[in-house]
Amino acid sequence: LRGFHIERAYLSQICRLGIPTIIMNAMTAVMSFGINKILLSYSSTAAAVFGAYFKIQTFVYMALFGLNNALLSIVAFNRGAGKKDRVRKAIFLAGVYSAGIGAIGTLVMFFFAKQLLSAFNPSETMLSIGMTAFRILSLTFVFGGISTMVSYALQGFTRGFSSMIISALRQVILLLPLALLFSGWMGLKGVWIGYLAAEVITALTALLYLRRVKRIEAC
Repeated sequence: LRGFHIERAYLSQICRLGIPTIIMNAMTAVMSFGINKILLSYSSTAAAVFGAYFKIQTFVYMALFGLNNALLSIVAFNRGAGKKDRVRKAIFLAGVYSAGIGAIGTLVMFFFAKQLLSAFNPSETMLSIGMTAFRILSLTFVFGGISTMVSYALQGFTRGFSSMIISALRQVILLLPLALLFSGWMGLKGVWIGYLAAEVITALTALLYLRRVKRIEAC
């Protein structure tokens, strides 16, 4: 370790990007805990439906995370190289592909809700709850894809804190209050609608913020 020392400037930059990413990953657990607490106030079957949805949506988000991990690097490299046209093109294409992946996920879950639920050996009650839940929650994928793209693009612009805020909006700050609010009005169905509302609001907010960042960066 002789001669080893920490470059404070690099450490600061690593922490500025890394710590928000750690918090973003932790928020998934917070969201799952919060939603399950709300659902268990209705029935354990409702929580089981959400568990089934969460397992299936992982396949959609796996593709989104893979695509947007590449976007992060492309934005960062080309921004550093001063190639702003490439940054703009990469963000546009990632947005289109992310929305496209989300749309495929929506179509599959919406039209094959019963078949997907059948993989979890559902009771009649779970099937009844799940059909409604899956069809509403399937509509979140396009908006979730856009939010994910913006979140990774912002990391490429070294705006880790802003990226974290977008993740917090869709997973905790908006989602849990809206799920509670809509469930008070509409019962169990309101939880799923609150989930959808949080995704829509976050996607619109994220796009507006990304537009502002691109103006600042003159991209």
